Amino acid sequence: MAIHPPKQRAQQSPDYYQKQRRRHAEDGAPKRNHAPKTKENMSVVTNRWKRYVTLNLRILTDYLPTAVFVIF
Repeated sequence: MAIHPPKQRAQQSPDYYQKQRRRHAEDGAPKRNHAPKTKENMSVVTNRWKRYVTLNLRILTDYLPTAVFVIF
């Protein structure tokens, strides 16, 4: 088992970072492309969460009709 030293990264100049900040200020932050399956999975998770929350609120309001719910 060989132990490899960590790779050295090249140090960028301040001009490089200044140019990068300007580009982000003009264009906005770079957006990463996700697979279509990721969006589909997120919609499934979101729908399940909404169903879970509405069901639990319905159960809570059935058992505790006199309770006062405060939402901050």
